[in-house]
Amino acid sequence: MSCRCFDANSATLAVGDVEAGPEHHDTGSGLLFIAGAAGSAFGVVAPTSRSAIYISSTLSQSPLWMSVHAVSWALWYSLLGLGFLGLHRRYGQAFPLSIIWLTFVTAVIQVLLVPMIFVDLDRTLVILRTGMAVCGTSMTALTLVAGGYSLREMREQSKDKALVETTGTGLIIGGIAAVFPLTAAIASLSSFLVLLFFLEEYRAR
Repeated sequence: MSCRCFDANSATLAVGDVEAGPEHHDTGSGLLFIAGAAGSAFGVVAPTSRSAIYISSTLSQSPLWMSVHAVSWALWYSLLGLGFLGLHRRYGQAFPLSIIWLTFVTAVIQVLLVPMIFVDLDRTLVILRTGMAVCGTSMTALTLVAGGYSLREMREQSKDKALVETTGTGLIIGGIAAVFPLTAAIASLSSFLVLLFFLEEYRAR
């Protein structure tokens, strides 16, 4: 570090060269990445619980299990959305804001399903709940696939291109697998990759 000094009225002022900080330094985004990693932890468990519900008629008829399942999916996507917001803040339009809205809409749909689990439904409400469940599944697939595609598109701006590309590909595969109950657990692996990715982004802040 170089230093230039001069005297004026018996006072000495020092002017130093300031070194540039890290390219992506952003404390706020770091906290969002931690939230995204926490959401991805729920994402490791939630798809597996869906497969269990499909296999076990006992679990599918348990209001408690079904409500825990819906809440875990809501937490997965709401926190994942915060992690995606961190990516948008760090990389700008390389990671579109529309993907973040998709995650929050998916989380809201899961939350709206919870009260329907505990009430006796007539035929109309059963159709409504089924429709919302189908919509939630479709939004899940769309969000994961779109998020994976966006990650692959922004890989050139990341310090770990291989991790970003692998995570993006994993999200796309997980989004497709999440549509089908017996293969939904594959999405758990993609969520684990996202968890590692968010932790790496936090370290790179």
